[in-house]
Amino acid sequence: MVVFCDIAVDSAVYLSRKILQQKSNALVFRCDYMSPPFKDKVFDLCICNDTLIYGYEHEMALLLSIHKILKDGGVAVLDFSNIYHRGFWHKPYTIAYSKREMIKMLKMVGFIIDSYKPIYYELGWDLDETSIYSKLLKTILPPTRYIFKVIK
Repeated sequence: MVVFCDIAVDSAVYLSRKILQQKSNALVFRCDYMSPPFKDKVFDLCICNDTLIYGYEHEMALLLSIHKILKDGGVAVLDFSNIYHRGFWHKPYTIAYSKREMIKMLKMVGFIIDSYKPIYYELGWDLDETSIYSKLLKTILPPTRYIFKVIK
């Protein structure tokens, strides 16, 4: 079972239609992810993508909410924008963080960092980052984002 949460009506409707078309085993909840309607410690996995971008208080509240709904030993996959890379796709109202700030927030909430990976949007055509061009670009460009795998 997969559960999707989004407060935006258009996103919830879009996801609901996709799920019905594909006959997926999933549910869509239109809810505030800061106070989701779920019991504590019910999920084994939580993926939070492109949401930790609205400021420190927002991020801490969201991370605490995710921590609360994860089972002990549960895993969260989270992404943050890197402060040292501000590409054209970043909206002016979004906030980015240094890797040190990201790690500090995750530890303050009580997560154990299992691993993290820098992501380079400029290398979207070479996701394995195996070409010589990709290797060269990684030496001169900062990562666009960091993806963390954390454990409760």
